[in-house]
Amino acid sequence: MRPLAASLLFVMVLAGCGDDEPEFRPFDSADPGSVRDGPPFLGLIESRDAGEHWRAISLRGDVDFHVLAAQDTSVYGFGSDFETREPRFLSSEDRGRSWKRLSPPAELTGLTIDPRDSRHIVALGEQRGYVSRDGGSRWRPLAVPAGWSPGHPS
Repeated sequence: MRPLAASLLFVMVLAGCGDDEPEFRPFDSADPGSVRDGPPFLGLIESRDAGEHWRAISLRGDVDFHVLAAQDTSVYGFGSDFETREPRFLSSEDRGRSWKRLSPPAELTGLTIDPRDSRHIVALGEQRGYVSRDGGSRWRPLAVPAGWSPGHPS
């Protein structure tokens, strides 16, 4: 994933994990393996100074993102409505400032975007993978490799 700016951080916020307290997972978009403590916001927030200061981009208090992926100005997020806990799959073409609601193919655990085409996305559910070539409007299941079983990939 290419960062939108050299010092930009994306944040994934998980509510209801563990002791019913939100869990905040900020990560550097240039190094997704780095995780830091973050401020208490829901939705999509950003830092442009390595986590010293934060600002809400959108959906604060509305969406609990479980999975986020970004490529250039496109952002896709799967999570739940903060109040109803209903699943939400959202896409943005303006770096997360406005969102379009889409139907997810399943409860998603992973999401990636083709670096050459931001409308070509691959999603992973509990049982299988899915591919969309139109920005998540339509999905097609991916073939499951021989010997693979859900929860026990090898």
